[in-house]
Amino acid sequence: MSIHSILAGVQSPEAGSPDGAAGLPRAIAVLNGIMVVDGRSTAIVNGEIVRAGDRVAGAEVVEIKADQVKLRKGQEEHFLVLE
Repeated sequence: MSIHSILAGVQSPEAGSPDGAAGLPRAIAVLNGIMVVDGRSTAIVNGEIVRAGDRVAGAEVVEIKADQVKLRKGQEEHFLVLE
C-alpha cells in the first residue's frame, strides 16, 4: 500500500469558485493517506492516525471515505481530498 502526501485545499461546500489568489481557500490540514480495512476507515492527517470522532488541527473528523475526509471546525465543514 502506498500513502500519497498532498497539501489538500480545504473549502466549505457552500463556497463558490474563488477568484484570484486572495480568494483561494486556506488549507487547515495535510491529508497524508486513507486506509479502509474490513470496513473501518482510518486517515493520516498532519502525520496523525485519526478516525471519525477524533480531533485534528482544531477540527473534528466527521467522516472518512475512500478518497476524502470531512472535518468540522465550529459551524463550518471542510473536506480534505486525496488525489
